[in-house]
Amino acid sequence: MSKHLLLLLVAGVIACSEVQTPPEPNAGGGGMGGAGGEAPPACPEMPATWPMVAVPDSLGGYFCIDSREVTNEQYAAFLATNASPALHPQCAGITDFNPKALWPPAPERMRYPVVAVTWCQAQAFCLANGKRLCGEEGTGLVREYEDGLVPGEWQMAGEMYLACSQGGSSSYPYGNELEPGRCNDSTGEAVPADLETTCEGGYPGIYFLYGNVFEWEGACNFIKGDNHSQTCSMRGMYLNGNGCLSTGAPSINGEGVNDWSHFLGVRCCADTLPL
Repeated sequence: MSKHLLLLLVAGVIACSEVQTPPEPNAGGGGMGGAGGEAPPACPEMPATWPMVAVPDSLGGYFCIDSREVTNEQYAAFLATNASPALHPQCAGITDFNPKALWPPAPERMRYPVVAVTWCQAQAFCLANGKRLCGEEGTGLVREYEDGLVPGEWQMAGEMYLACSQGGSSSYPYGNELEPGRCNDSTGEAVPADLETTCEGGYPGIYFLYGNVFEWEGACNFIKGDNHSQTCSMRGMYLNGNGCLSTGAPSINGEGVNDWSHFLGVRCCADTLPL
């Protein structure tokens, strides 16, 4: 576990048993996220990124979410393109997208989740690959707050929560009861993002929405003119066993969109393709 302190709103703890069977990025299409056997809309397929899974929201629509966490290999491919997508206004002027630590990774770490990326860097990766951070239900936009931490209401909101909890019907990706060993949730060490794992759900084909590394999402407190009081939300923490409700913010330096952690990475969302 990173020795840096994490400022938790709510978090979640457990254990892990994994067997490595690396799938290929975009080796298959999006999974079935709908109810009643309906075929969901298709998800975009972007080279050198994970397949996406279509997930229903509570408004009658769908969105797409990466099946796995972004890897060092995928992030290095993004850096090699020298892409500079248009970011959120709070990220204006940021041009250095290299992770803040543990970079470049050792060759044997290329399939591990990328970590130590800021919120702006995570957004840049997603946008450069035709995706976005997982944001507000129904719009996919970044949920913006002011005057304090990202409020507790966000715990039960947003695309990442819907995907993890199967639309709010379960506490963990795999069900309502904590099952130690289902996720990498006690070792304090990341495992490769492409492991064959029992940590699947809330919809089939999505892995490590709980456990392994934490992931940035599109919800931030933006206090105008006071960057050092900003916070952006991360999800997937396992420190207190709170599953899909586990949200928080890193507190390495208290700089919101420029903050980072040795255990914090990224997963992207996207709109479904037109029918």
